Order: sequence, then C-alpha cells, then structure tokens
Amino acid sequence: MRFIFIILILSLFACEDDKSLDKVKPYKGAMIESYNIETLYSDSAKLKMQMKAPKQLQHQNGDLEYPNGIEVIFFNTKKQQNTRLTALKGYYDKQQNLYTATGKVIVKDLIENKTLKTEVLNWSPNQQKIYTDKFVVIESGQNIIKGEGFTANQDFQYYKILKPTGSGIMKKKEQK
Repeated sequence: MRFIFIILILSLFACEDDKSLDKVKPYKGAMIESYNIETLYSDSAKLKMQMKAPKQLQHQNGDLEYPNGIEVIFFNTKKQQNTRLTALKGYYDKQQNLYTATGKVIVKDLIENKTLKTEVLNWSPNQQKIYTDKFVVIESGQNIIKGEGFTANQDFQYYKILKPTGSGIMKKKEQK
C-alpha cells in the first residue's frame, strides 16, 4: 500500500513538471553578438564592397541585424571607392539575400558627387541593385530631384525615380 501511495505522489509531481515546461517560450533573440565588425565582399578576387558596423547581431535563422548603424562602401573595377552608404540601422534577410538600411539613409556617389537621401533603402546582391518605394531626394551639383520610389544599379551610376514630384529639377538655394 505504501508503495502505491509513493508512486501516486511521484506521478503527481511528474505531471506538475510537464505543465511548467509548457510555459517556457523559445528564445527568439540574437544567438551571436559581435562588435566593431568589418566585412569584405569580393568577386573573382576583386574587392567589391566593404561593410562596417559597431554592432552586429546574428539570429538563429542566419539573419543579421545592425542596430547601431552601418556603413557600406562599394568599389569600382579600378579598386577605387565609388559609392558610400550610411544609415542608422541595417538588417540582412538571409532567406531573401536582401540588405535593408533604415533611418537617415545617405548614398553618396564619390565620383560624380551625387547624394541620395531616404529613410529606407534595399540592396539586393543577386540583382546588384538598390531600391526603395519611399520618398527620395537626389542632390547633384546645384540640382535637387525629389520623388517617391527609386531604383538604381548598386554603384548609383544609373538611377530612376519611379514617381517624380514637383515640376522638374529644382536648383539648390545659395548658402550664405
């Protein structure tokens, strides 16, 4: 009789443990946290892109997050820096192989002195293009072009504004 009573009490405690396991939620945060990262991308032993960030979070699914800003430099065939992208945050979706920069995104063409400003910009390494459906401002010399939606090759040499706003090219105001 004592034996049956002990087994009954042990089985009650075992059931109690199973219920507490149901309350545990899986961890969805970063699996790896890295600081002061610098990543170089090359193709056929030619440097194509350099990425720097003060902090990188790697998630279990392979996605990467750059919560403290990101800087990306693209190189031309002569190994010269030709385009620089900066943003307050960045994200890499591994499944789509797509980078997204957010918050005060600035793309500067270092050769032709053009500047793109927007709040969200995507970069597809597979398609080698940058694009957004958000509002953009492009400054080139004394000219300013505004619009909604933008697509360009990744070095910002050729671009198209999908829905230009205003009436053509506006001139920058002279600074005193």
